[in-house]
Amino acid sequence: MRGVELLWPGKYAPDGRRRQPDPAALARPLHIVAAAGDPVGGRLGRLVLGDNLAVLSTWLGELRGEVDLVYIDPPFDIGTTHTIRRTSGAGEAVAQTAFHDAWDDGEGGYLAFMAPRLELLRDLLADQGSLLLHCGHRWEPALALVCDELFGRGDRGRRPHAAGFRNAVRWTYGLGGSSARCYPKKHDTILWYTRSARWHFEPPRTPARSQRMRGESKKQPDVWDLPAINN
Repeated sequence: MRGVELLWPGKYAPDGRRRQPDPAALARPLHIVAAAGDPVGGRLGRLVLGDNLAVLSTWLGELRGEVDLVYIDPPFDIGTTHTIRRTSGAGEAVAQTAFHDAWDDGEGGYLAFMAPRLELLRDLLADQGSLLLHCGHRWEPALALVCDELFGRGDRGRRPHAAGFRNAVRWTYGLGGSSARCYPKKHDTILWYTRSARWHFEPPRTPARSQRMRGESKKQPDVWDLPAINN
């Protein structure tokens, strides 16, 4: 055995080949809700409404290998239905379903949902590009294995600074409740992966706390103590 592999339903075709998303078959016309900002490469920033599997497939025809940074905050699989509040024509506040954060076929269904989208995102990235994947404690380990397979083990492997994993940033906060039977779960994780070994990095700075560096700044470490917006 040469390594460890994470499996999920549909990962392989009956003939044993790894299934890959087919952008040509998945692409659909874009439903552009808004376009604004200064043109970059002759293109405006666009807000698109739709299934991101189709949107990413469409964008590959235009932006393959050109994107410098992708940040995603996918469903956390917490088993609930998320709603948004809108105002009806009669002026009443009504709840409307935004998305269902649950998979009837369990863990395998969630990975089958995430893996092709991560693969399409990888192909959008430029050589110096990075992916920031926001996730919670339920899926961080499995999503990291999927990304290791798609991008590379990076700094977790035996070749430091190779393509792939760079950091697991811990975003700590005080929002939410806690259990009487375990430590309060008060952090999310942002997994950082790079498309190649030639990535762009400008770290934020933070005041140093040591006596030796008093009055100076240092690179922000991989633990971020940031309050939630509604904390």
